[in-house]
Amino acid sequence: MPSQTDSYKRFSVNKIEPSYALLQEIIEINGRFVETVVNICNEDVCPSEATSGTVVVTCSYVPVALSATFKALYNSGHISQIQPLRLLVPENYPNSPIIIEKILFDGASDHKFEDLSARARSRFSSSMKEAMSLKEIAKVWDECARATMLEYAERHGGGTFSSKYGRWESVLRSS
Repeated sequence: MPSQTDSYKRFSVNKIEPSYALLQEIIEINGRFVETVVNICNEDVCPSEATSGTVVVTCSYVPVALSATFKALYNSGHISQIQPLRLLVPENYPNSPIIIEKILFDGASDHKFEDLSARARSRFSSSMKEAMSLKEIAKVWDECARATMLEYAERHGGGTFSSKYGRWESVLRSS
């Protein structure tokens, strides 16, 4: 009887390596964004029909412009952090579209803390268009995750300079 280790070994042999074009696009994306980081998922993903012939890529949102107080709250576990978006990138990308891994959220259950991942994904879903490039997906994810964090911060007394005082242009005009 094959062991679990044997099945992982078989998977490792059939693992799809990311193409040069995909790696270059990831480098370009990561050079452009500050709070969104795109990576090849190095976890062992159990092979399935959904992941067959794909490279698993994650888009992680890591807020860097938080005040010390809000950063401590965000890292304390009292706020559910925004979980990475997982993408299934076909072996022949960009000739085939990227598939966004479906994650079900239980909106009916009582959450002790607000689920920022669900809010960000909801925003993301309504902003998606068909057949977007990895760069476009990362841009939309960055905007949606940032908007979710800003909304949360504003509801709890925080926010950004622009959300409190308006754009720089209006500040400069009034002086």
